Amino acid sequence: MSLSGKEKKRGPNWKLEERNTLIELCRASTNTLKMNWGEVADRVNSIGGNSRVAPEVKKKWTDMKRLQTHATPLTLFA
Repeated sequence: MSLSGKEKKRGPNWKLEERNTLIELCRASTNTLKMNWGEVADRVNSIGGNSRVAPEVKKKWTDMKRLQTHATPLTLFA
């Protein structure tokens, strides 16, 4: 329980289609550091129907990359 009495609600789980769209968009880009994450979020939202914001999409991408480096033969980017 937080001190302010307000608890952060979890967002909806990422659907497979949303993750695949994110992977495709990031793989197509030559530099993910300079990507327009707002446009990426719009494309992901159009697939999944959720209202994800740019920082959330960028964090998901960095988390997916981090997990891939520690993953066993299961490949996200194959």
